[in-house]
Amino acid sequence: DALPICRVIGASKIARDISLRLQIEAENARSKELLQAEARALTTLNAWSLNLWSCRSLAEGLDSVLDALIALVAADMGNVQLFDGHALRFVARRGFDDAFETFFARVQATDESACARVLRTRGRVLIQDVETDAAYAPYREVARRAGYRTVLSLPLLTGQGELLGVVTVHFRRVRTLTEAELSRMDLYVRHASDFIQRCRVEEALVEADQRKDQFLAVLAHELRNPLAPIRSGVQALRLSPPDSPIRDTALAILDRQATHMTRLVDDLLDASRIRSGKIALQKKRIDLNEVLSQVVENCRSTIDEAGHDLVVEMPPEPIVLEADPIRLTQVIANLLNNAAKYTPPKGRIVLAAKSDRRFAQVSVQDNGTGIAADKLASVFGMFAQLDQTLQRAQGGLGIGLSLVKALVELHDGTVEAF
Repeated sequence: DALPICRVIGASKIARDISLRLQIEAENARSKELLQAEARALTTLNAWSLNLWSCRSLAEGLDSVLDALIALVAADMGNVQLFDGHALRFVARRGFDDAFETFFARVQATDESACARVLRTRGRVLIQDVETDAAYAPYREVARRAGYRTVLSLPLLTGQGELLGVVTVHFRRVRTLTEAELSRMDLYVRHASDFIQRCRVEEALVEADQRKDQFLAVLAHELRNPLAPIRSGVQALRLSPPDSPIRDTALAILDRQATHMTRLVDDLLDASRIRSGKIALQKKRIDLNEVLSQVVENCRSTIDEAGHDLVVEMPPEPIVLEADPIRLTQVIANLLNNAAKYTPPKGRIVLAAKSDRRFAQVSVQDNGTGIAADKLASVFGMFAQLDQTLQRAQGGLGIGLSLVKALVELHDGTVEAF
């Protein structure tokens, strides 16, 4: 028998919108990729950090910092500058010549280069295109010669927000950096800042230890020097008759050397008292001009022996202030005696005082041997020594300026060397 003919009399279908599911799956895949990328980045950061802390010097560590940041964002060149309290100075560079470093040798906060803006703002600075950034116009020709278009500068900061320096990376083409890249760079920079601080602490400890050794050597020498003439004087007293003129000479020697040793011991005691906070000022209302006159009288013999010309510049009206006259005399006498000792014979010394009704200012100026620029910041430190030959020739322990600084600061003042 023939099969019956089938006819389609209708149809049905079910449709489901899976676009949301596909979107969620795509987002999950992207999130997974991002997490994996972050995990790889953290692993790389950890490995680099371990390598950084194994560096044997600050210079070696900063080279590592610069190389890591250039690699992190595929930059073409870069540099690291440290802040010396006044300006930035280069300590590492990649891809730049000497002319570039010379041009940016002393960056000031008032400049408009990327690192100068960091110096001013203490924050990250990104110049997307140096050709279109109006403020960057003074540096555009330098950028063209060096061959970069995008600049990113990041601050090296202490935990208290103080600027240690700036790291800058450069790109030959206009480059857009993602937030993830910038965040990773911030992590690297924080590690670099910690490393710089550790290096500086270690350097300061080594330097302090060396200063202490030098100080002890000078102390031994200075205390030993008077012993020979004292022993000679004692021997002369023993051997000479009571009415001999030799006795007067011997007594003068003993008195001079005993005074010298007393001054050394007094300086040591004052240094110890200041370090332990045991010096208390006996303040009262005084006329600064009278103190200066007394100091000049006390130091006159030292100045005259060297044949120096002393010029004293004081205002005709009194400068009245609250101060400890004995300690203030000690401060100014120390400075005046230093000027006399370290100025060649027949030099010129100027002692001046003035007041702006808020502060009294005293200055001691001479035309002597001077102080090297790189030593100016350290001359007021405890155990600080400059030229050892000169120091030894003139005598003294090298702690006088640290006493000056401490006593001035106890008076709520400041002292500087130029």
